[in-house]
Amino acid sequence: MDVCFDKAESEWAPLIGRFIVDFVMIEDSMLHIIQSNKRKLTDKELKDLERFNVRVKCLRKIMKSYLKNERDLKKFNGVMEKIKNLYDVRNLLAHNSLVFAYETQPDNKMKVVGFQINGKKKDISLNFTELKKKSKELILERKKFAELSMSYYEAEFELIKQATNA
Repeated sequence: MDVCFDKAESEWAPLIGRFIVDFVMIEDSMLHIIQSNKRKLTDKELKDLERFNVRVKCLRKIMKSYLKNERDLKKFNGVMEKIKNLYDVRNLLAHNSLVFAYETQPDNKMKVVGFQINGKKKDISLNFTELKKKSKELILERKKFAELSMSYYEAEFELIKQATNA
């Protein structure tokens, strides 16, 4: 049984941790941009910011004024759609635990074959191979998000520079 727990610790824990950290980096940046641009949002949007889908919608609205061309805006919206789709995985990892994965053997006995994460609220589960795939997707989208959101940070830096020189 210790072999199973060693495998969970050596394989699953770093991957889960990386996924959560990458997602937090995206969410933190999203919130920073949104908080800095509250004046561009409606009262209803501001009231519903605790909902991830609303934050994505607000960020898309805000970034229209920072992205330099239609191609970048389309790319940004595609990245946000993929990040939105990975939010369920983030919730699954953040709010559930690893459980043993069993397989029925030819003699009808159950055998522990590894771990998986099962969602409590939704009919969703994730095995290690799927988690690796989703992690790679998130890393790629985080990098694209960072690259595209730089237009916001560049504009903010320019405003600070101008205010300092005034």
